[in-house]
Amino acid sequence: MKRYKKPNKFYALLLLITFVLMGGYTLYLHFTDQLEAMDIWNLFLLPLLFVGVYFGGDTLLQKITDKRYKNNHEDRFLESVNVKMRESNQFLVEDFRRLQINPKFQESLKMALYIYQNGENEIFNCAKLLKKFDSKTVEGKAMNCVVELLNEKIENKSV
Repeated sequence: MKRYKKPNKFYALLLLITFVLMGGYTLYLHFTDQLEAMDIWNLFLLPLLFVGVYFGGDTLLQKITDKRYKNNHEDRFLESVNVKMRESNQFLVEDFRRLQINPKFQESLKMALYIYQNGENEIFNCAKLLKKFDSKTVEGKAMNCVVELLNEKIENKSV
């Protein structure tokens, strides 16, 4: 995930630098007798406006990125489960639809996502996921594919 928002020290330093640059420009105008009253307002207004817009843009981009990353993490997991199930050639289109509306299977998928993100623990583990469904049912076969995917992830992490 890319970070857009910088530490607050960065924005404070940027504000200081822009004040110094605008101060130098105002001094230049003063010594060349071109200084007007509006230039003094610019000395204070432009650095605040510039840094404010910069800070606001970074904050907005960070919020958008955080939201997108959160959704993509779940979407990537579901897509990899979908690919694994398609590669097994055990499921029909109707099976995918039935699994989508099965609340028990969907809850198990949420547990699988938790395991995928955080690893196994006493409460959430692959053995419990497999015990929830009969291995001869569509749900059981699908959960087998999910557990295989989880085991691959755990093996890749340990290597």
